[in-house]
Formats: sequence, C-alpha cells, structure tokens
Amino acid sequence: MGTNDETRWLARSCSFHDPDSCGLCTAGLSAFRRIVKLDYAALCLEARVYIPSSVFDRVECGRQLGIVDGDEKETVYAWKDHDPAEWIISGFDHDGVMLYREQAVMEFPAGLESEYSWNQSGDI
Repeated sequence: MGTNDETRWLARSCSFHDPDSCGLCTAGLSAFRRIVKLDYAALCLEARVYIPSSVFDRVECGRQLGIVDGDEKETVYAWKDHDPAEWIISGFDHDGVMLYREQAVMEFPAGLESEYSWNQSGDI
C-alpha cells in the first residue's frame, strides 16, 4: 500500500468525530479503541477488529497510524511492508510492542505464527 493509499485509508477511518476539526485527523492519525474479549483485548477502528498475534520487535514499526483510547503514549503503527488494513503494531513508548492481525485475515506471512493457541492461522 503506497503513501497515498494509506492516507486515504486513514482518512476513511475516523468515525468517532468530525475529521475536519479533530487534532488526530489533521495530524493524519486515527483514534483506535480497545475492546476487551474473554481471552484478549482487541483494537478496533471502524468495522476492523485487530486481535493480538505475538510480541514483536519495535524495529518492525512503520509510520504511526494512531493512538489507542486517546492515550498518546499508546501508539499504533503500520507493520513495515504490510497492509495496515490487515496488520498493525501497537504498544506503549516505554514497553515492547505487539503485532495485531485483522480478525478476517486467515493467512500468516511465511515464518510468522501467533503465540496464542486460540489465534492460529485458520483457527478463528
């Protein structure tokens, strides 16, 4: 996904408020929200629900996409060379980061597996 496509995706993603007056939107960032499930906490953006996949290396973070629940310390990034509609990375500035996959994504990139038994390729 190129920069222009990514910008259009982000512009579509702000459904919580008026994108023209929102500081997040004017900065090109989106407002993700957390929902707590039985076994995990997911991140949501519009109709997309991202579920945790595995602890990840911060060097894999691409450009910042947004923040979670209004907390500027909990940031969301694109995963380098991957579509943010399918894969994102999130974490706090001082902690490690977690790779999330959009729940409809059933194929993992080669060599990647979830650390969670309930979240294996094809199990959901």
